Amino acid sequence: MKSKNFVYRGIVEGFYGKPFTHEDRLWWIENLALLDMNVYLYAPKDDTYHRQRWREPYPQSTIIEFEELIKKGRELGVTVGFAISPGNSIIYSDEQHRRDLLEKFRKFQELGSTFLCLALDDVPTSLQNPEDRSAYSSLGAAHVSLANNLQQALGKDGVFWLIPTDYAGNEATDYLKKLGKELLPGIEVGWTGGTVLASEILFKEAEQRTELLGRKPLIWDNVPVADGPMKSALHLGPYLGRDKRLGETVSGLLLNPMNHARASYITISTAADYMKNPDSYNAEEAWRDAVHHAGRGAEKAFSVFASAHRFGPMSPQEREPIIEELWNQLDSLKEVQIEDTSDFRLAIEDRLQVESTLGKHLLDRELLGEIKPWLVSHHTETLRLNTACNLLIDSLQTQELIELLLKFMSFESNLKALSLPIEISYGPRKIFYPQLATDRDGIASLSPEQVLFRDNSLVDDIISRIEDKIILDLTSSGGQNN
Repeated sequence: MKSKNFVYRGIVEGFYGKPFTHEDRLWWIENLALLDMNVYLYAPKDDTYHRQRWREPYPQSTIIEFEELIKKGRELGVTVGFAISPGNSIIYSDEQHRRDLLEKFRKFQELGSTFLCLALDDVPTSLQNPEDRSAYSSLGAAHVSLANNLQQALGKDGVFWLIPTDYAGNEATDYLKKLGKELLPGIEVGWTGGTVLASEILFKEAEQRTELLGRKPLIWDNVPVADGPMKSALHLGPYLGRDKRLGETVSGLLLNPMNHARASYITISTAADYMKNPDSYNAEEAWRDAVHHAGRGAEKAFSVFASAHRFGPMSPQEREPIIEELWNQLDSLKEVQIEDTSDFRLAIEDRLQVESTLGKHLLDRELLGEIKPWLVSHHTETLRLNTACNLLIDSLQTQELIELLLKFMSFESNLKALSLPIEISYGPRKIFYPQLATDRDGIASLSPEQVLFRDNSLVDDIISRIEDKIILDLTSSGGQNN
């Protein structure tokens, strides 16, 4: 079923860090078509010709690749577009700068691209050059002038998308009011939601943005991106928190993937399901289908692995649902018997096999390469869990407290031998999510969304509780174990 609401549905390769390979992009174009999505926008922040060296033409070898992407997209019904981000060095009033920028966009048009984007995000929030301060009353005035000029020069056959400097939040700033009043009506305007990494985007918020901009916003959704301070995370959760009525008041939705092209499929596939029919979207069913597809050859093991990596801005409480549920059941018992630990032990044993099973049987070897650091992390964290579980069982079997003390000392020594991984599995020990709510006139304010997550590791939580039980046994009077 095709979406009746979202005109533009796809991804924007807009993250910081190593860009996708040409093969990654071809792979994604094929998969976007299969997912009934229709846009692939090229905008990697660390492509020097996209940002730092925006005035220079792309090398011919890259142009040949771009041409192949556009051709492949045309064959499959996916529009391949290109963004340029000149805002860190452009002099808006300089005619040569404007000509250079226009020429760069026209080259994309010559190749056959009909989706062009002027990206002015993450750039200075005030006019930097004396010439511009003389020519324009504000940054907004400069951006309106540049965007209108480009759209008129490039023509109206296709899409021209502006990513404004003030791209997040719900505040009606002077900058955005200027855009709403003076931008040509055919220009699409980007918005990330109430924050840079919105846990939810509500219909009412989008409606307010539509009224402010005088047009439906085209959402740049920073999901499942994990760059910058988030790079220790692997976001494998489903698409959540987007209002069922969102499609009524936005023109489309493009997701910003992780640096890991194949691993990004899970969240993006579920987002495609959402956009097809928001009313009937079932996040868990869509997630299971996406995980099953990505994990072909080792479906069960990959599902177990993905479950430990659902934490992210849209699901900040997610750690590892099965392990957490089994532990909570065990922890709630007044007196734990050895037989009570059987399901918990079996679940841990299953997870100890994940790294080996995926290494041998996962069909998508590119995906395997992407997730390898997290496979190591997952295995190490599971070993820590297993060590703690063994201590718990020892405490139930040991009669002499001196013996329990020795085992506890051995446990703490063994635990220290397992160094803490950098990559996050089973929830984070510490991670920062840059939840910017507005960025204007040198003012950067964080949203009420949680920004810094600390002590959110399920493994540490379980270990601490088991340690507490053992210490209670060792310090309680009576000389017997509970």
